[in-house]
Amino acid sequence: MRGAATDVVGALNPALLPATGAWSGDAVGAYTRVSKPQTDAAARIGVIADKVSASLLHVALDGIAFYVSVELILGKLLAALGTALVACASGSSPRSGSGSASRRPPRTRSAGAS
Repeated sequence: MRGAATDVVGALNPALLPATGAWSGDAVGAYTRVSKPQTDAAARIGVIADKVSASLLHVALDGIAFYVSVELILGKLLAALGTALVACASGSSPRSGSGSASRRPPRTRSAGAS
């Protein structure tokens, strides 16, 4: 968009037109009066387009950073879930780190009980 606005500024500039040297009278004055506000407006559009372009680039980079951080968080969550599943499948507690230390010894009956 910025390039198109800059092209319009160049196309409307009376000093850059080859035919303006051959013009005389009211036509040159009318063209100059009409083209000046249009040239200024096209230049402002170019500045605004440049600012919008920079803002969109920042938004895109922030979006990428957001999704990378979400990916890292999900990766850690899935790793912890996998560790917990392996621990459950092996019968050990994921906190104790050893299967035998977390189990209770079996209950035995005493000799006097029936």
